[in-house]
Amino acid sequence: MLLRLFAIILLGAAMTGCSMLKPVPVEQTSVYLIQTGAVKVAKARPTHKTLLVTKPRAAAGFDSNKMAYRLKPYQIAHYTKNRWADEPSEMLTPLMVQALQDSHRFHGVVSTPFSGKADLRLSTELEFLIQNYMFKPSRIELQIRARLVDDKTTQVIAVKQFNYTKEAPFGTPYGGVIATNHVVETFLQDLTRFVVVHS
Repeated sequence: MLLRLFAIILLGAAMTGCSMLKPVPVEQTSVYLIQTGAVKVAKARPTHKTLLVTKPRAAAGFDSNKMAYRLKPYQIAHYTKNRWADEPSEMLTPLMVQALQDSHRFHGVVSTPFSGKADLRLSTELEFLIQNYMFKPSRIELQIRARLVDDKTTQVIAVKQFNYTKEAPFGTPYGGVIATNHVVETFLQDLTRFVVVHS
């Protein structure tokens, strides 16, 4: 009887030890990038100008790495288990610089912080980037305002507001990420065309 009890205790200890070695599943946060491949932009006539691209300012509610969505009018909600790798405005800056460089329009395209002299300054504002579930299927809505300024005289050369909507391929945060990257690629093409035309 004692041997049987001892065997049961040993078996129980062994099973407990095994269960402690098994990894416990933890619900992890999914982290996403705004990232495009090589953006196809038309090659422009080269100039000797330097273009300074400033980091986009982000409107309230869109100035963090939280991913925003909407279920009803005037609402901004944020996913709890899904987020951007960085603020969207931070991830957009190098993408804009690269697309503008690829146009070959400018002698140099630089971004802030920059201590040298530039001929032109491109400033942008991220007004919203949100996954809207008031539509079926849900869709991504992106609005960015751009302003091109003569950096020497501070005179405003041109202003344009870019608006995009793109249906998400499926109604999940990841579907919104895919749609976001599609509209960002279109935005980069349109922004480059806008800057080249007015420079």
